[in-house]
Amino acid sequence: RTALYYHFNEWNECVQQKGANAVKWTLLVDICLGVAVLSLILCFGNPGTRFMEFAEIVVDSLLRLLQTLRGNPIGLKLNGSLNEFFFSCFSYQVDLWWMFLIILSPAIQFLFVPLSMLGLLGLSFQAAMLSDLIVLISLHAHCFYIYVAVLYRIEVGGIGSLYRTVLGKKRNVLRDRVEAHDYMNRQLFLATLSFTVLLFLLPTILFYYIVFATLRFAIYCVSYGLMTLRRTILSFPFDAMIRWLRGTYTNLDSLELYNIGAIAKENVTITYVAPRAATFWFRDTNSDYPRWTPKHRATITIGQFFMSLIKGELIAFIQPDEWNEPVVSGSC
Repeated sequence: RTALYYHFNEWNECVQQKGANAVKWTLLVDICLGVAVLSLILCFGNPGTRFMEFAEIVVDSLLRLLQTLRGNPIGLKLNGSLNEFFFSCFSYQVDLWWMFLIILSPAIQFLFVPLSMLGLLGLSFQAAMLSDLIVLISLHAHCFYIYVAVLYRIEVGGIGSLYRTVLGKKRNVLRDRVEAHDYMNRQLFLATLSFTVLLFLLPTILFYYIVFATLRFAIYCVSYGLMTLRRTILSFPFDAMIRWLRGTYTNLDSLELYNIGAIAKENVTITYVAPRAATFWFRDTNSDYPRWTPKHRATITIGQFFMSLIKGELIAFIQPDEWNEPVVSGSC
């Protein structure tokens, strides 16, 4: 599912939950901003052509990154055979992805003009479409992260298991504890040999995991920022701001009561209600913010995402809207 799909559902929820006046101003401001951005985009020519140029820059940058990793960067002594294997596999997939985009480039340039018309629906729809385009361009980088993350989990899990074997211990699953165990000599020999091989391969796999996890984190931050932007547009109290600018905004926090006097015979107290003068609109309209929040969208924060990468958890989802719970819980 794309960000456009999730945003349309949230946009529909916002229209149903907000009042008529609030919806009117939200849609009006959103559409005005979208038309302004659309006009700016069309001034630079066909958006499809710009998309292909940006995709080429991304592909070239990724190939240069792979070439740098191949040459033992910053003096690191990586495993030569494994490093060459990673370079061959990843560079082949990048070339394959670029050939796929070249084949589809006529269709992309043709479809980008009607897709750009989403700006007539508002800036929030443009932000959702931009999030999908970023995912489309960086899909191969996401695949690289999945490959290396799986290898990293297998590597760390294998080293931990073989380390217990070398020490003559075995994990008892039924009792959930580690116990001593008598291994045969050939078992200890194979365990020691496998442990040594995995231990020497760990720096290379760990380095590739750090690089592609960092790239994955950067892409997620951009997608998360775009998601926050479109949700902020939907929840922002534009109606309250407009009424405050016009001097017609009133609520319980912005009213002041004055006791003018009382009539003793009638037992009546005269009270004067007056709006309180404000110097900053958000201070008075704070009770109206936010007017809407998504009901069925749980999102992992940037901090939680970063901690999941550090723990080595496999994060398979692409868009921030897709997250419900971690795909693989726990650390390696």
